[in-house]
Amino acid sequence: MHRSLSQAYCTEQLLVGNNAACDKFKNRRYSCENPKQDSSGIPLLPLFCTEKQKYYAPVGAAASIMFTDYFSLTLNNTPIAWTEDGVIDDKLREAYFQPREKNLCDAVEFRNTVKPIGWKHHVCEMGGYRNISLIKWLESTTNKNFKKLYRILDTKKHNGLKQGVYRLQVDNVYNPSVINCTKHKMTKYFWILHPSWLGTEQTFLEKTYLLVGLGLLALSCCLVGFQIFLMDRRITFDSDDMF
Repeated sequence: MHRSLSQAYCTEQLLVGNNAACDKFKNRRYSCENPKQDSSGIPLLPLFCTEKQKYYAPVGAAASIMFTDYFSLTLNNTPIAWTEDGVIDDKLREAYFQPREKNLCDAVEFRNTVKPIGWKHHVCEMGGYRNISLIKWLESTTNKNFKKLYRILDTKKHNGLKQGVYRLQVDNVYNPSVINCTKHKMTKYFWILHPSWLGTEQTFLEKTYLLVGLGLLALSCCLVGFQIFLMDRRITFDSDDMF
């Protein structure tokens, strides 16, 4: 799937709830149902949703393939609790549009919209555009092999992951092939990272962090020693000047 920034999402829709502003050339395939090109009277600015087609909510190539899997991890049939707290910054989440209606699906901004292809639920049923998983998924990536932080272990209920046999169950909902694309194939993976005071449980990274830390400590000691040496020389020269 093409993940260029120009087609990733529609800023006007996410921040102010303006669906019509997404009817642009860059979103021509991901703006509404059955888009059809129509002249707007302005050169190089055609419209694609002029036949009262329903807009996608959210609009964009990245949104259309949002990761929608669910998972559960158990230890001896005891569920492990995860939390969304800390996945994104609260100020970033509040910057996204949120209707005043208690039932988001009754809001004008969502009333004439449909869920993207491949989604099982409308975004208004998932908390609207302030859905943490959606915001995290729309973050820009530097390359095609990207990782997205999905959940964090709830440390209020668990003091780390204890040794034992864990069972991971994945509700396989996410299907990146719902939109036919031959240039950008996608394969999904599930990673559980276990951070430590050295960085992660990866041996290479642990050794790297340790060596870099020791090197910086040695450099700091050398600089402090050199500064003490200069101060001592300065005091000696001042004493010689007195005679």
